[in-house]
Formats: sequence, C-alpha cells, structure tokens
Amino acid sequence: MPLSKLQRSRVVLVLLLAVAFLPAGALVYLQYRSLSQVQKHMHQALFANLQQAVTGACVEAQNDISSWYRRALLGPEIHEWLRRRNIRRMQNVAETTRRICPYVSIFFGYRLRHGAQPEIFIFRPGGEEWSMDLSRSDRAEPQLRHFVESLQVTTAHGYRALIDLDGERQQLLLHLVDDDPVEPKEPHHLGELGYYGIAIPGRILAQQYFPKLLQKHLSRLATTSCCVAVTHSASREIGTQTSLAIALAPGRSPRQAQ
Repeated sequence: MPLSKLQRSRVVLVLLLAVAFLPAGALVYLQYRSLSQVQKHMHQALFANLQQAVTGACVEAQNDISSWYRRALLGPEIHEWLRRRNIRRMQNVAETTRRICPYVSIFFGYRLRHGAQPEIFIFRPGGEEWSMDLSRSDRAEPQLRHFVESLQVTTAHGYRALIDLDGERQQLLLHLVDDDPVEPKEPHHLGELGYYGIAIPGRILAQQYFPKLLQKHLSRLATTSCCVAVTHSASREIGTQTSLAIALAPGRSPRQAQ
C-alpha cells in the first residue's frame, strides 16, 4: 500500500533527523572514549608515582634506621662502659641515641656476669628534652631478659626483631658487645661482655616517621591535598606491614623474630 503524502513527509523527517544526530552521537561517543582513556592514563601515572614514592621511602627508611643503629651503638668506647658498669656513661649513650633517633622508647645495657644473673640497665625518655632516665625495676625487664636469653648468637654483632613490649609491637635493635670488633668472625665471639639495645614502637614509626618520609617522596603530585590524603593512606598501610621494620635494621634475625 503506497504511503500517503503525510506519511512520506514523516519518514523523510525521521531520516533527516537521523542523519543530523548521527555525527553528533558519534562525536559524543568519541569524546567519552577519549576522556576514559585520559582518566585511565592519569590513574596509571598516579599509581606509578605512588609506587615510585613508596619504593623511595623504603630505601630511605632502610638507610635511616641502619644509620641510627651505627651512629648510636657502634664504637669501642661504649664497650668499656658496659664492662665497668659505668651507668652514667651508659646514660650518655642513651641520651645520644635519643638525639639520633627521637622515636626511641627504651635504651638498655645487658651486662653478663660469670656465675651470676646478668645485670640490665633500662633507660626511658625523661621529662627534659633528649633526656633518658634510668628506670629501676622496669616493667619491660622480664621481656627483655627473655629475648636476650633466647637469642641465637651468630658471628654477627647486630640483631633485630619485632617483639611485644609495653603492650605493643616494637622494633628491637640489638648490638652484641665483645672484645673483637672484627666481623664476620670464626668460630665465635671473643670476650662477650653483653648487649646494648634500642626499642622503637612500630606505632610511632607508622604515625610520625613514615608519613613525613612519604610526604617528601610524594611531593611531585599535583596538589597538596591529594598528596596528604595519599600519604596518610599509604602510611596506614605501611604501619600495618610491621615486617617492613624487620628488614630495615642491620644484622640477622634472632629466633624470636616471628
């Protein structure tokens, strides 16, 4: 049946509208696709920057914590102070350690005694700036004694572990004090005197140290607000990855590391 004049006019109008809107629709689709690709590339660039920033922060953290250990605990003069039970000098070492690493919660000296129980001298942050006060009958003494007594001694001087101390996980850096500074040595240490140790709460590292470090490495991001948000997010994740702290200190892991 042939179309009427009105019907033919409507068909022609529909065809004209289709022809008119088809390029516009194609343009909208192409613009959407282009924006999607731009957004995808931006996300890829952002995650690449994040990955690079976290990697850089981890490398710098390794260097920092290794430096804390070396600067605070390496030196033949501090060996004599432990040997002679010079508490005042050991307190000086503790205060120097706090200046080097302001996040320290405990510094201790563990002095071996033949035929008697080892002595332990525990220092905690005092009220004055950088001060470290001797803490007698400290609540952490049993845990520190247990850790040292269960330590598997190797030819190394440095040891590290995450242990439960003061009700939270803390990174422990331990230095074996002996009469032989050469490392490695065979078959054993000569003239073992005891240990010096540093405890740093993982919570403090996650809240105070890592965010600043990540902020530094994320400074290349476009806006400060984005940088801060990403920094906090990444620092929370790193704070939960307590195994990172184990890898930062020098030395070998003791048996109680897990």
